[in-house]
Amino acid sequence: MQAQEPILIKDGMIIKSLTRCDGTLYFSGKNIDQSSQLYRTNESNDETFIVKEIKANESRREVGDPTDLIAVNNLLFFNQYDGNGDYKKLWVTDGTESGTKIVKNSTLTFGLANGIAFKNQLFFVDYLCGLWHSDGTEEGTKLLKHFDLFGVSFKGPNFMIMDNSLFFFATDSAHGTELWKTDGTADGTVLVKDINIGSASSSDYGNSSTVNNGYLYFSANDGIHGSEPWRTDGSDEGTVMLKDINPGSQSSTPKDFIVNKGVVYFSAADTSYLANYYNSPYSVNNTELYRTDGTENGTYMVKDINKSKLFGSRVDNLMTCNNQLLFLASNSDVVSPFPSFFPVDLYTSDGSSKGTHLFREVCNDICFPGTFVKSKYEIYFFANDSSKRWLCKTNGYANGTMKMIDLSGEQFYQSPSGMIVVGSNLYFTTYTGNNFISKLWKLKISEEAPANLDSLSSVFPNFLKIFPNPFSNEIELKFTKTPNSSVKINLYDGIGKRIFQGEFSPDQYLIMNELDKFPLGIYLLEVSYDDQKIIKKLIKSK
Repeated sequence: MQAQEPILIKDGMIIKSLTRCDGTLYFSGKNIDQSSQLYRTNESNDETFIVKEIKANESRREVGDPTDLIAVNNLLFFNQYDGNGDYKKLWVTDGTESGTKIVKNSTLTFGLANGIAFKNQLFFVDYLCGLWHSDGTEEGTKLLKHFDLFGVSFKGPNFMIMDNSLFFFATDSAHGTELWKTDGTADGTVLVKDINIGSASSSDYGNSSTVNNGYLYFSANDGIHGSEPWRTDGSDEGTVMLKDINPGSQSSTPKDFIVNKGVVYFSAADTSYLANYYNSPYSVNNTELYRTDGTENGTYMVKDINKSKLFGSRVDNLMTCNNQLLFLASNSDVVSPFPSFFPVDLYTSDGSSKGTHLFREVCNDICFPGTFVKSKYEIYFFANDSSKRWLCKTNGYANGTMKMIDLSGEQFYQSPSGMIVVGSNLYFTTYTGNNFISKLWKLKISEEAPANLDSLSSVFPNFLKIFPNPFSNEIELKFTKTPNSSVKINLYDGIGKRIFQGEFSPDQYLIMNELDKFPLGIYLLEVSYDDQKIIKKLIKSK
């Protein structure tokens, strides 16, 4: 299906911080002759306008420059200069000029360092290391706890929500930087565990996490084993290291924790070493894809994608879409401390070694992907082919992956950059090398669930086609190549009773016949081969 053409929304300004709030796009925009201001879109006519213009006091140069945009329900919190001071302050807006104001001018002199939406409020830290929460009003903005100066971090992925608690790493003089949690009250803001006992720290704030079956998975350093994967149920005794992947005091540096089909995946390195780049030493981790079921024995490498122990595959950016696991990895031996120099590709995995491979084995004209944005049913990203830059999308399956828009034309300037989904629209920016002047585009996208997901070909090295459906007397199975193992087939009726069982020698083409004896209705066909199991719903119509 031919993709719609994108609509140009804004041109000729520096555009940053695309943020979605209450079904509306907000961003920071700066014209050449104007300070940076907070803009929003009007979805009915595609116009953009300044929410509230901030003008400078004659004696002050700093004005506006909204940053750190965070949506909480129908309110947008952000930092910006008010035109009367040297430091940014915390603001809030409901999208109207009259509803745009400083939250708590007298106390929050330095604004917010970063924050997160939790329990319908903004939880955040100011630059004096106070942990606060706010409902957007002055009286509803309260201090929970003050930590040591520069001792609490809300940067990046350090906010970790599980059940009714917000987990984070913070520093005090007695424990160093350790795992804390809060239920939103001062008394409920407590240390979870002193993982690296004493004043030493267990985290460098470079954490990431995920939640699965009542446990929070994250990385920590106990001072003995280096940075390794841990899990917690929120209690001291329930906070334990999963496995010492890089044995001894070296770190495996686990990150990008994510859940797919009840299994936790992450990247980690079982070896590391020092290398030289033009006589400058730097650390190299042999990073690969790992999985865990929450036990030591159930924590292991899925596949050694890059066989060279000197480099690893540099697994990064783990994502899920329609129960498919996607991630970036490299099979190159390029020696460089700069990640942008690594030639990366999109990979997929079903959790097994055989089921982990290049996505472009079936999409071989899409390479060097980046800037991934997920909607409810699809992932949008930028990628190259041999000559052009494209806007692409995938639903996690081979025949749901396609190039949408050719971004190499002059109307798009030189490079795509930011991207966000707002409702049924995809917004993205392209910019030129001339002072990063940008264009803002809008593209109408489909938010409907993919039809017949069970009939889509999953991205495995060996495809299986099952037809016809509906069937009458025969079912045919056709593989793209002959399986390495025997093919086991089970057929179940509508109440789950197995009515056929068979094991066949490896062949590229198999036929099940004499099926006319079975009554009309719905059946489930289970096919197992090469460490794969495929279940397909079939209908017998005559």
